[in-house]
Amino acid sequence: MCVSRCWIVLLAVVAWMPQSCVAEESARTPVAPHRVYCRGLDPREHPDYARRAVKPPTWDTFGNRTHFIVFRGFRMDEATHRIVDYGKELDLYTRRYELGDVLWPCAPIVFAKNVGEVVDEIKRRDLYLFDLWGYVPGSGPVGDWTQIRPPASVLAMFESKLGQRWLGMDNGEQDGRYIGGYAGQMTPASAGRFEQYLNFQRHFEGLGDDLGQKQAALVSLNFGHYFLKEGTHTLLGAETAQALPNGQVQYAFIRGAGKQYGVPWFGNASVYNRWGWKSYGSQGRGPDGEFGPEKGTSLSLMKRLLYSHILYNSVAVGFESGWLAGDKLTPIGTIQQAAQRWVREHGQPGAMHTPVALLLDFYAGWTYPRHLYTDDVYRVWGNLPYGPGDYLTDGVLDMLYPGYQNASYYHDETGFLAPTPYGDIADCLLSDAPSWLLARYPVVVVAGAVSGGQELRDKLQAYLDHGGQLAITEGNLARLPGGLRAPEGKGGKLTVLSGGFGVDIGKLPADRQRSGIDRLLPKPYTLRPEVREKLDAIFRSQRLFSVETDGLSVITCRKSPGRYTVGVANNAWQELPLRIVSHCGPIESIRELTLDQSERDAPEYAPSCVRRSGLGHNSERTIAGGDVRVFAVRVRESGVEEIAHCVPPPRPRGCVLPLRRAASIKEEVLARPTFFEHFDGVVVDWRYLHDREPAALRREAGWIARQGLRVYVDLRSGVNLFPTLRLVDNDAEEYAASMAAITDVLDKMPLIGSRDLIFRLHRVPENNMSPKQAEESFEKTLASLARKAAGRQVTLYLQPDRLQSGNDWIRKIGEKNLRLAVSPSALAGRSTADAPTAAEAAAVKANVGLWLLAGTCKDAASGNRRVQVPLYRSDDLELVNRSIAAAPEAPLLLDTVYDPQTLEGNHDEEYRDAMILRQLQTREKPAKVGTN
Repeated sequence: MCVSRCWIVLLAVVAWMPQSCVAEESARTPVAPHRVYCRGLDPREHPDYARRAVKPPTWDTFGNRTHFIVFRGFRMDEATHRIVDYGKELDLYTRRYELGDVLWPCAPIVFAKNVGEVVDEIKRRDLYLFDLWGYVPGSGPVGDWTQIRPPASVLAMFESKLGQRWLGMDNGEQDGRYIGGYAGQMTPASAGRFEQYLNFQRHFEGLGDDLGQKQAALVSLNFGHYFLKEGTHTLLGAETAQALPNGQVQYAFIRGAGKQYGVPWFGNASVYNRWGWKSYGSQGRGPDGEFGPEKGTSLSLMKRLLYSHILYNSVAVGFESGWLAGDKLTPIGTIQQAAQRWVREHGQPGAMHTPVALLLDFYAGWTYPRHLYTDDVYRVWGNLPYGPGDYLTDGVLDMLYPGYQNASYYHDETGFLAPTPYGDIADCLLSDAPSWLLARYPVVVVAGAVSGGQELRDKLQAYLDHGGQLAITEGNLARLPGGLRAPEGKGGKLTVLSGGFGVDIGKLPADRQRSGIDRLLPKPYTLRPEVREKLDAIFRSQRLFSVETDGLSVITCRKSPGRYTVGVANNAWQELPLRIVSHCGPIESIRELTLDQSERDAPEYAPSCVRRSGLGHNSERTIAGGDVRVFAVRVRESGVEEIAHCVPPPRPRGCVLPLRRAASIKEEVLARPTFFEHFDGVVVDWRYLHDREPAALRREAGWIARQGLRVYVDLRSGVNLFPTLRLVDNDAEEYAASMAAITDVLDKMPLIGSRDLIFRLHRVPENNMSPKQAEESFEKTLASLARKAAGRQVTLYLQPDRLQSGNDWIRKIGEKNLRLAVSPSALAGRSTADAPTAAEAAAVKANVGLWLLAGTCKDAASGNRRVQVPLYRSDDLELVNRSIAAAPEAPLLLDTVYDPQTLEGNHDEEYRDAMILRQLQTREKPAKVGTN
């Protein structure tokens, strides 16, 4: 499996540091080579790029370097509703102080009378317009924080004038707001995880409808995967510091989501904490706590977060606010200004080394054990208690980022950045992650309870067989049909973690678990010792660099073979020893990429509860408390194997899944997280439209259109002469009712963007109508329906009993929008695998617009052939293969019935048939799939 990760690489020009802080090489050289993937995100390569309603920006959009975010709001003249002094303000921020060029203003500018001329000025200056903030769902129309609905004309103007430099409205901290304010009122509160996901999706679809469905997401928890999957976001980032979770875990989720769905990320650090905010030029007490220079987030933490976001390969980074006091630069502004100059001087750091993927279930809804938005602890989706798999997730993250749960609960800022005993090495993926992405990670840990199923089993087996190292618990292994076999390929390794889901499960605590300020959160369930021991060995084997001192955090970026950028942060408030150790070959040289240190003398450098005299100093062998340092390291690289990069395979085209009992097209697709890996269309029964009011169809039309989902409508279940629909005019009342029903369906199809209607002819009436009269009536009806359909840009697909009769109808009707929907097993009435004749093949190519695919097999008891079984159970796939070769461009519709499933249930049969569709489209010989 040839796949990898791509980062834009710029060379660094740096000043050398003495060698005394470096160990030549680790004494524990790993036996297996370090497998590394060294390419960065290119959204254009993602299989969903063309399908997405909103195309995310690329590194090219940002000139292949990290940019800086600045400026939170234009001044508005309330009397005239005009933005004033915008040129002067832009000069101050973007030119005089060079703080950045990604503007982050408040959303009410969309209502300013002169917003067009302001956008013209933004364009003239080559600036970016980003994340217009201030939306609060459910709020009234007065004030700065409202349920704003930008005029569509203004959003269109942003798009036309700025192009990709218009980065969307702000989905800002809304995942936290949902969990804290909305999840608890969902009914029933104890609904399962799939229903909780649907509640979440509906909430944010409504938010997107208000904001124009082009957004940047600033998460305050870790639900970014669900935002990016919708295909409407340009960027994903997090508010770090404040009263929010650990920044390392936030970005493990953010990077994973960005890589999984092909969307870049940005970085942000807040001036707030639980007790107030940092403000220069004024101080006092407000509704959100105390403010002043020594309140809010310390300068030390803000700086460490900022440089971590740069090393995380963010396309844009910055602070929340506080750059200027009046027209004077503040220490916050100085840190950001210096960071921008540092990036320009030294270039990009290289691709961040994240060799470990933590795989969670798509519907997990996992979030941090405690956080700002609720007093309840250990909850998923905001209202369901952790299960064993969720405690596994917590335990694995706590190994990688010890004490991450403490973020925001300690006055000394403990937990916002944690020590990293293995380095900052993990990304979090969900179980719909495709095989090409898994292959880019040397290690995959199934770090929560997954739903299982044949598809996930096959992906994990393929990952192992192509050299991956997989760690999975016994409980998850039991959910994979047939389990996993020993890897067949080179270098693959399977590690099974004991004890169900890897945690020690005892009695529930007698008292309710509570969170408190400056207090540890008790852990009711922890990793089993043997699980911890196995994971420890795996994580240690993935380090390229480490430090010899506990308590430091390390980020490694690879620029090219033997050339690395290593960031080290001391997240404690005392001086610690610093010695960098290489695990990828002897160090040839190391030099420090010096950071500006002017903020260290400010009283607000550390929290007020921290003794400044104990911070110590940086030296060749030490790093001061609360500091961050970055080094360029050259090694004589050995034991490093690059994972080759291959462009991911394209999404399928013309593969259609039947939704037999659909209550909602959208929810049926959402119940299949990997749907677009296998299909691009669905077919629904005609009653889905006929039984619904137009308003109900319009409500899901937007989602269907944004997903690029093709919807076929199937009239065949109703075309039966009696008792439902008739196509012959032998009873005026019945015929009129039938035509009215079909017309109703045709009228409603455009409401959901459907342009394809499948039908067939029914039997000839038994009495009072001769076969010739019936044929004439059929012809009249078909001609009328074809003309009606053409007026609505709908194509009709007639399923004939035999190919020849279908060709005759095409010739008689003579309408371009009438095509055939043919089952290979019915070609010329065949029941054998004979190939079509040359004449038949020509007719197929000319007239077939849709293949209706189903399996056939012989009934063991009667010897008769059964049709419409799933393809994977068919004993006659060669007929399908040879027949569709005559019209290979026609879409393939699975015209079969699958075993009843719950909406969110196991879809193994569909998956197996999807694999056969892929083989048919790639002209591979069809074979039974899904076997162990």
